Order: sequence, then C-alpha cells, then structure tokens
Amino acid sequence: MILPFGLRLVALALAAGFLVNAGLSLAAWAAAPLAIRRAGSMKARSAGRLLLGLRLVPAAAAVLFVAVWCVPGYFWLEQPGPERVSLVCLAAAALGFAASAAAAVRACGALARSAQRWRGWRAAGRRVLLPGEPGPVWVVETPGPVVALAGILRPHMVVARTVIGVLSPDELASALRHERAHSNSRDNLKRLAVMLAPPLLPGWCVLHPIEQAWLSFAEWAADDRAAEGSDSKALSLASALVRLARMKAGPPVPELAISLLGASGEVGARVERLLAGAPESEPDASRAAHYGWLLWAGVAMVILQPVALLWAHDLLERLAG
Repeated sequence: MILPFGLRLVALALAAGFLVNAGLSLAAWAAAPLAIRRAGSMKARSAGRLLLGLRLVPAAAAVLFVAVWCVPGYFWLEQPGPERVSLVCLAAAALGFAASAAAAVRACGALARSAQRWRGWRAAGRRVLLPGEPGPVWVVETPGPVVALAGILRPHMVVARTVIGVLSPDELASALRHERAHSNSRDNLKRLAVMLAPPLLPGWCVLHPIEQAWLSFAEWAADDRAAEGSDSKALSLASALVRLARMKAGPPVPELAISLLGASGEVGARVERLLAGAPESEPDASRAAHYGWLLWAGVAMVILQPVALLWAHDLLERLAG
C-alpha cells in the first residue's frame, strides 16, 4: 500500500513501538517467575522498585525508541513523498494502536471513577487537623472502613468518620502514616503509569502477575514505613487492619485511590507480617544517587545519537518492506 509521508511515519512509528513493546513484554513475562521469587528475598521497597521497573520497561523502551530515534531519523533521512508500506507493517501498526488505545481507555476510566468518588467525598466531608498529623485530613461521611489516599499530583488523605470512632488514637495514627507513605512514594502516580503501559495485545496483558506482585510489595513497603521500626507501631497498624477488616464493607475504593486495606485477600498476610516484628524500612536515597544513572544514560544517548538514528531508520525501512 502506498501512503503519503505523514501517514507512513505514523504507521511505522506505531508498528515499531508495538514490536519493541511486544518483544520486551515477552522477555519480562519469561523473567517474571524468577523476578518475583527474587523480590521475595528483598526488602519490600526494593522489591517494589524491581517489579515496577520490570512492568514499565517494555512500554518506556517503546516510547523512547520511537520518540528519540525513529521519528527524528525519519525526518532527517527520509525524502518527502508517498512510499510503499507492507501489509505486515500495517498489521503491526493496527495492533499497536489498538493496544495503546486499550491502555488509554483503562487509564481514563480509572481517572474518571476516582475523580467522581473524590468529588463525592469532598461534598460529604471537611478538612480536619488531627493530632500528630502534619497536614489536614478529609473526614467524610461515607459508609465502609475508608482510609484512603485520593489524587495523583496532589493526593489527599481521606478518612470515614466512622473509622475515627472505631480506631484508637495510636491505631489511627498508624493508619494515616501508612497512607502518608503511599503519598511520599507517589504510588497513585505509579498506578496510573502502569495503567497507561500498553498490554502485549488488546485484552491480553501477560505482565499482570508482575502488576499484582508490585501492588502487594507497595503495601508492604507502606506498612514498613508506617511501623518506623517500632514493634508497638507495627502492632497498632496490625490492630487497625483487623478492626477495619471487621467493619461492614462499603462501596469499593476506585483504582487510583489507595485504600489502607488494599486487596481484601492480603490483609491476613500483612497482619501476620506485622505481628512477626517491626520490619526495617529502607532509608530514602539521595536525589543525586536516585537520578544519577539517568544523567549517564542521557550522556550516552547524545554521544550515540547519530549512529542510533541511522540504525533506527534502517530498521524502519526494513519494517516498511
């Protein structure tokens, strides 16, 4: 099929992104059992980083490959005008578009549901300064054991008024420390990034086990930070989890509003872990140490950019058939 310059670029970009994402997703799927076992022997926060990285690398690499190499190389080396594109390339482009659209629909749906619930909570609550809390908390009139973190860029802690009446001051403080740990880790933003990462094929995400394992370790990491290395605080958090799990359930919390209870089937395991002794939380890494590798990667990309553009353009020409 003959396509004009612009449409041919769109087709090649979608096809290239799909193939990179599919190849790396299959590699991550093959490595998932080993990675999850390895994560089980690590501290919760490091395990979460490992699994989150494994889940996001295929999509991030696809976006990087297309945006940094394929598109610039196409504009630099391709002559304007219509050219042929193979049916194989068009099929890959269609699959890439469908997978990206499915991820976008998933993320937009989660954003809409979370925003709707947050508007309801705001309308039924007010901001309150609770003892020991550095900032105000939204205390809302809502059914169910709600202790949650709502929002992406500026998250807010939300607590049902009934929860304040059920938990002791120490238990409530532990519950709020848990949600504040999620806020400091920007876990709602990470959840949105996972939703935006395209699946291997529309309706078929082979990396779902990695997603679920990451969610579990994110809860464990927040538990560790809430316990602060203290057995008494770990016990208070375990007691809070048990008390809330026994309360009458309300409407489910949206995907982008992290609930203290997390997945209902994991509360027991979290309680047992906390009762076994206060887990040791990892200290925060310095900003320089955390982002230093990005600087070196950027320097390497700048140095190799001309060669990479030629290589990427050659791959696109082969893909076009």
